[in-house]
Amino acid sequence: SYKKTIGLHTGVKPVEIDHFIHISAMSYGALSFRAHAALNLGAKNAGILHNCGEGGLAPCHEYGGGDLIFQIGTAKYGVRDDEGNLDEALLAKMAGHPQVVMFEIKLAQGAKPGKGGMLLKEKITEEIARIRKVKMGVDAHAPARHKEFADVDGLFDFIDRVRNIVKKPVGIKMVIGHSEEIESVAEKMKKEPGRGPDYIAIDGGDGGTGAAPLVLSSYSGLPMKQAIALADWALKKYHVRDKVVLFASGKIATPIEVAMAMALGADAVYVARGFLLALGCIQALECHTNNCPTGIATQSKKLERALDIHAAAKRVETYARSMY
Repeated sequence: SYKKTIGLHTGVKPVEIDHFIHISAMSYGALSFRAHAALNLGAKNAGILHNCGEGGLAPCHEYGGGDLIFQIGTAKYGVRDDEGNLDEALLAKMAGHPQVVMFEIKLAQGAKPGKGGMLLKEKITEEIARIRKVKMGVDAHAPARHKEFADVDGLFDFIDRVRNIVKKPVGIKMVIGHSEEIESVAEKMKKEPGRGPDYIAIDGGDGGTGAAPLVLSSYSGLPMKQAIALADWALKKYHVRDKVVLFASGKIATPIEVAMAMALGADAVYVARGFLLALGCIQALECHTNNCPTGIATQSKKLERALDIHAAAKRVETYARSMY
């Protein structure tokens, strides 16, 4: 049977996972209430983790009672003050949420490595503004990088800061552009035991969404296969592989792609598009327009009615179970 434990070496409350398929980060705002409600209920029934994405934790993430990974993006949505700085009191409150089992610091994602994110004002409802801690009527912009650090030393300090507050495993999500990036993380973990990420999510530069800039999703960042193999090699080179659980993501949607990612070094995988297709996505590429015809990538209550939460949750569960 499959079992991995996250957080054994940093003094936090460890998390044991017994499945290698998990729901990748997609935010409320980008996806609808019903989409996330179905994902969370499906995750609960399948016994897998649901990453809530960088848009903060919403009632739809609580819908099914499934375990959550809270993602801290560059804009600190959900745990930010009015200036966009990390609000430690809000973070501590989030750490006390019974469904949140881990935290993830998002450095970059494969859809747009090196570029920030944008949630158009047309998709920002009063509820989303309240959850994200942003203003109504203004596009919500996530910067390209975290203002708190600019190098590996700063990254480790920020991980320590977050972990000291949440007392739960803290991971990072990154896109590898050069081997030095992951080697520097591994080298510092070797030099300073007990520090660094509890897990690393390696997002392939070939990942993407219907709203991704083509030039970035196609030409920036190493593809998943090379990236996960490189990360596995670097962690082994510095003898810290046993201290980190590696997640792979980026165009993984079928059992053979899962097997390939794990053969190349991954311990587990994040799946996004596979779960979107399970929800009912028809790849209309209207994700950024608020006009998704299947009710998945929209905040229109009229369009959302196309998605039946319990029927979609059953498909999510069935898809997850068919993959392991």
